[in-house]
Amino acid sequence: MSYSRRKRFNANPGETILFVLFGESKPHLRVVVTPPAGDPPQVVLVGFTTKRRLSDATVVLSSHHHPFFDRETVANYAYASIHSVEGLMQRIEDGIAEAHEPFRREELKLIQKGILQSRRTPRGIQQYCRKFCAHQCQ
Repeated sequence: MSYSRRKRFNANPGETILFVLFGESKPHLRVVVTPPAGDPPQVVLVGFTTKRRLSDATVVLSSHHHPFFDRETVANYAYASIHSVEGLMQRIEDGIAEAHEPFRREELKLIQKGILQSRRTPRGIQQYCRKFCAHQCQ
C-alpha cells in the first residue's frame, strides 16, 4: 500500500506531495512550507532538484533527510509557488498527485528558513511567507 493511501493530505507544513510536472514523466517532490491561510486557503510549496555546480545551495539535503532523495538535492526556491489547498487535494483525488512521507521538524525548519535566505526565492513568495509564517520561517 502506498503512503498516499495510508495518510490523508491536509496541506500542513512539512507534508509532501508528489506530482508530475507538465511535459515530464518523472514525479517531483514538493513540501508545504506555510500553514494554510486565506480564503480560500493557500500554501507555499517548495520543490527540489539534484545538486549541480551552479545550484542554489542555501539548503542541501540527502537521503538521510528524506526517503525520496537518492543523491544530494537542493531546495529549488526559484520555483517556489503558492497553491490552493483545494486544488492540491483535487490533484490527489484525481490521481494526478499523491501524498508522500512528510519531512521531520528539523528538516522543515531548514527549508522554511531557507526560503527567506535564498536570493533566488521570488520576492512575492518571500513576502507571503513573512506574512503567513513569520515565526516558522525565521
